[in-house]
Amino acid sequence: NTASLDELNGRLQLAVPMGRFRPNVVVSVAQPYAEDAWHEIAIGNVRFAVVKPCSRCSMTTIDEQAKTGKEPLATLASYRRNDVGVCFGQNIVHLNQGVLSLSDPVRVLR
Repeated sequence: NTASLDELNGRLQLAVPMGRFRPNVVVSVAQPYAEDAWHEIAIGNVRFAVVKPCSRCSMTTIDEQAKTGKEPLATLASYRRNDVGVCFGQNIVHLNQGVLSLSDPVRVLR
């Protein structure tokens, strides 16, 4: 979520864009890492199961000019490491078919 990226960027010397994480869906909520507590959400009329934290690989350390470094993975590892790996975001699976639109609200179902 955008608050999670803002929180991460507050810890980095050089901010990174959301695109570094190659997300399919980005939500705007007030609380960083709120998605860690979600089990099922709906975006518009499409329901999603939140299946597991998204562990991050070294691809996040390659910038837009194809230069590599240690960030943001090194900073994430200092506070977002768990038994799955260094995590940022969640993996979700759709439970029904539908169309997503940019203005669709996100509802936490459980």
